[in-house]
Amino acid sequence: LEPGEMLMVRPQVPHAVVKGQGGIEHFGIRVPALADRQSLGPIPGRLPAEDWQGERELRRDWGWRASIGEARNQNCWLVGLGAAGFRSPHLALAVLDFPTPEAANAGIGTRHRLHLHQQSWEYYVVLEGAKRLLVEEELVQVEAGEVVGIPPQVRHVLYDRRAPYRGFTFRVPILDDKVEF
Repeated sequence: LEPGEMLMVRPQVPHAVVKGQGGIEHFGIRVPALADRQSLGPIPGRLPAEDWQGERELRRDWGWRASIGEARNQNCWLVGLGAAGFRSPHLALAVLDFPTPEAANAGIGTRHRLHLHQQSWEYYVVLEGAKRLLVEEELVQVEAGEVVGIPPQVRHVLYDRRAPYRGFTFRVPILDDKVEF
Protein backbone atom coordinates (compact mmCIF):
# COMPACT_ATOMS: atom_id res chain seq x y z
CA LEU A 1 0.00 0.00 0.00
CA GLU A 2 1.09 3.55 -0.72
CA PRO A 3 0.21 6.64 1.35
CA GLY A 4 -3.44 7.56 0.95
CA GLU A 5 -4.64 4.07 0.02
CA MET A 6 -6.92 1.64 1.74
CA LEU A 7 -7.17 -2.11 1.38
CA MET A 8 -10.11 -4.43 2.04
CA VAL A 9 -9.33 -8.12 2.43
CA ARG A 10 -12.25 -10.51 2.01
CA PRO A 11 -13.04 -13.20 4.62
CA GLN A 12 -11.10 -16.47 4.33
CA VAL A 13 -8.14 -14.81 2.52
CA PRO A 14 -4.84 -15.36 4.38
CA HIS A 15 -2.92 -12.09 4.84
CA ALA A 16 -0.26 -10.44 7.02
CA VAL A 17 1.67 -7.18 7.27
CA VAL A 18 5.22 -8.15 6.37
CA LYS A 19 7.21 -4.92 5.98
CA GLY A 20 6.97 -1.18 5.79
CA GLN A 21 9.05 1.67 4.54
CA GLY A 22 9.56 4.82 6.62
CA GLY A 23 7.32 5.97 9.45
CA ILE A 24 3.90 4.39 9.09
CA GLU A 25 0.63 5.61 10.58
CA HIS A 26 -2.41 3.47 9.86
CA PHE A 27 -5.59 2.12 11.33
CA GLY A 28 -7.53 -1.04 10.68
CA ILE A 29 -11.21 -1.80 10.93
CA ARG A 30 -12.23 -5.43 11.38
CA VAL A 31 -15.94 -6.08 10.90
CA PRO A 32 -18.25 -7.68 11.67
CA ALA A 33 -16.30 -9.26 14.56
CA LEU A 34 -12.85 -9.00 16.13
CA ALA A 35 -12.99 -12.59 17.43
CA ASP A 36 -13.11 -14.14 13.95
CA ARG A 37 -9.33 -13.86 13.42
CA GLN A 38 -7.66 -17.23 12.93
CA SER A 39 -3.85 -17.48 13.10
CA LEU A 40 -2.38 -19.65 10.35
CA GLY A 41 1.20 -19.66 11.58
CA PRO A 42 4.33 -17.66 10.76
CA ILE A 43 4.80 -15.62 7.60
CA PRO A 44 6.37 -17.81 4.90
CA GLY A 45 10.16 -17.50 4.83
CA ARG A 46 10.31 -16.98 1.10
CA LEU A 47 8.50 -13.91 -0.18
CA PRO A 48 8.65 -12.21 -3.58
CA ALA A 49 11.58 -9.86 -4.17
CA GLU A 50 11.45 -6.52 -2.39
CA ASP A 51 10.50 -4.31 -5.29
CA TRP A 52 8.47 -1.36 -4.00
CA GLN A 53 7.50 -0.55 -7.59
CA GLY A 54 6.38 -4.09 -8.38
CA GLU A 55 2.95 -5.59 -8.97
CA ARG A 56 0.22 -3.71 -7.12
CA GLU A 57 -2.93 -5.39 -8.35
CA LEU A 58 -5.02 -7.68 -6.20
CA ARG A 59 -6.83 -10.71 -7.46
CA ARG A 60 -10.52 -9.78 -7.43
CA ASP A 61 -11.38 -12.69 -5.14
CA TRP A 62 -8.91 -11.39 -2.50
CA GLY A 63 -10.43 -7.95 -2.00
CA TRP A 64 -9.90 -4.43 -3.37
CA ARG A 65 -7.66 -1.38 -3.12
CA ALA A 66 -8.80 2.25 -3.31
CA SER A 67 -6.90 5.51 -3.37
CA ILE A 68 -8.52 7.82 -0.83
CA GLY A 69 -6.69 10.71 -2.50
CA GLU A 70 -8.75 10.44 -5.70
CA ALA A 71 -11.61 12.95 -5.89
CA ARG A 72 -14.08 10.25 -6.99
CA ASN A 73 -13.43 8.38 -3.72
CA GLN A 74 -14.02 11.39 -1.45
CA ASN A 75 -17.04 13.06 0.10
CA CYS A 76 -19.37 10.15 -0.61
CA TRP A 77 -20.04 6.69 0.80
CA LEU A 78 -16.97 4.93 -0.60
CA VAL A 79 -17.70 1.57 1.05
CA GLY A 80 -21.12 0.10 1.74
CA LEU A 81 -24.31 -0.64 -0.12
CA GLY A 82 -26.31 1.26 -2.73
CA ALA A 83 -24.31 3.94 -4.55
CA ALA A 84 -21.05 3.17 -2.67
CA GLY A 85 -18.01 2.67 -4.91
CA PHE A 86 -17.03 -0.59 -3.20
CA ARG A 87 -19.61 -3.07 -1.92
CA SER A 88 -19.61 -4.24 1.68
CA PRO A 89 -22.46 -5.84 3.58
CA HIS A 90 -20.80 -5.04 6.94
CA LEU A 91 -19.35 -1.52 6.88
CA ALA A 92 -20.26 1.89 5.47
CA LEU A 93 -17.32 4.30 5.16
CA ALA A 94 -16.93 7.82 3.76
CA VAL A 95 -13.60 9.60 3.21
CA LEU A 96 -14.01 13.36 3.65
CA ASP A 97 -11.71 16.08 2.32
CA PHE A 98 -13.03 19.65 2.36
CA PRO A 99 -10.44 22.41 1.71
CA THR A 100 -12.75 25.40 2.34
CA PRO A 101 -15.33 26.33 5.01
CA GLU A 102 -18.02 26.51 2.30
CA ALA A 103 -17.31 22.98 1.11
CA ALA A 104 -16.92 21.67 4.67
CA ASN A 105 -20.32 22.96 5.74
CA ALA A 106 -22.41 22.43 2.59
CA GLY A 107 -25.61 20.56 3.32
CA ILE A 108 -25.78 21.37 7.02
CA GLY A 109 -29.41 21.86 7.91
CA THR A 110 -30.66 20.34 4.65
CA ARG A 111 -28.87 17.07 3.85
CA HIS A 112 -27.56 16.64 7.43
CA ARG A 113 -30.59 16.07 9.68
CA LEU A 114 -30.94 15.14 13.35
CA HIS A 115 -31.18 11.35 13.39
CA LEU A 116 -30.37 8.18 15.29
CA HIS A 117 -29.48 4.64 14.35
CA GLN A 118 -31.55 1.93 15.96
CA GLN A 119 -28.78 -0.71 16.05
CA SER A 120 -25.69 0.72 14.28
CA TRP A 121 -22.75 2.57 15.80
CA GLU A 122 -21.43 5.60 13.87
CA TYR A 123 -17.82 6.73 14.24
CA TYR A 124 -16.22 10.04 13.26
CA VAL A 125 -12.43 10.17 12.78
CA VAL A 126 -10.86 13.63 12.34
CA LEU A 127 -7.42 13.83 10.71
CA GLU A 128 -7.23 17.60 10.04
CA GLY A 129 -9.44 20.48 11.12
CA ALA A 130 -12.30 19.80 13.52
CA LYS A 131 -16.00 19.06 13.53
CA ARG A 132 -18.79 19.67 15.96
CA LEU A 133 -21.70 17.32 16.40
CA LEU A 134 -24.93 17.94 18.22
CA VAL A 135 -25.28 14.77 20.32
CA GLU A 136 -28.64 14.68 22.07
CA GLU A 137 -28.61 18.28 23.42
CA GLU A 138 -24.85 18.79 23.75
CA LEU A 139 -22.31 20.18 21.25
CA VAL A 140 -19.35 17.80 21.02
CA GLN A 141 -16.15 19.05 19.36
CA VAL A 142 -13.89 16.47 17.71
CA GLU A 143 -10.34 17.71 17.01
CA ALA A 144 -7.66 16.35 14.67
CA GLY A 145 -6.38 13.02 15.95
CA GLU A 146 -9.62 12.19 17.78
CA VAL A 147 -12.39 9.66 17.23
CA VAL A 148 -15.91 9.82 18.61
CA GLY A 149 -18.33 6.90 18.59
CA ILE A 150 -22.09 7.43 18.67
CA PRO A 151 -23.94 4.39 20.01
CA PRO A 152 -27.33 3.18 18.79
CA GLN A 153 -30.41 5.12 19.93
CA VAL A 154 -28.47 8.39 20.45
CA ARG A 155 -29.75 11.40 18.45
CA HIS A 156 -27.00 13.27 16.58
CA VAL A 157 -26.27 15.52 13.62
CA LEU A 158 -23.28 17.28 12.11
CA TYR A 159 -23.32 20.86 13.42
CA ASP A 160 -20.29 22.29 11.56
CA ARG A 161 -16.70 21.64 10.43
CA ARG A 162 -13.53 23.74 10.63
CA ALA A 163 -11.64 23.69 7.32
CA PRO A 164 -9.41 22.52 5.92
CA TYR A 165 -11.11 19.32 7.03
CA ARG A 166 -10.05 15.71 6.42
CA GLY A 167 -11.46 12.63 8.10
CA PHE A 168 -13.58 9.50 7.92
CA THR A 169 -17.08 8.55 8.94
CA PHE A 170 -18.00 4.93 9.27
CA ARG A 171 -21.02 2.94 10.44
CA VAL A 172 -21.18 -0.68 11.62
CA PRO A 173 -23.08 -2.85 11.16
CA ILE A 174 -24.86 -1.69 8.02
CA LEU A 175 -28.57 -1.77 8.67
CA ASP A 176 -31.47 0.18 7.31
CA ASP A 177 -31.97 1.62 10.80
CA LYS A 178 -31.65 5.41 10.38
CA VAL A 179 -34.52 7.42 11.88
CA GLU A 180 -34.67 11.18 11.21
CA PHE A 181 -36.39 13.82 13.33
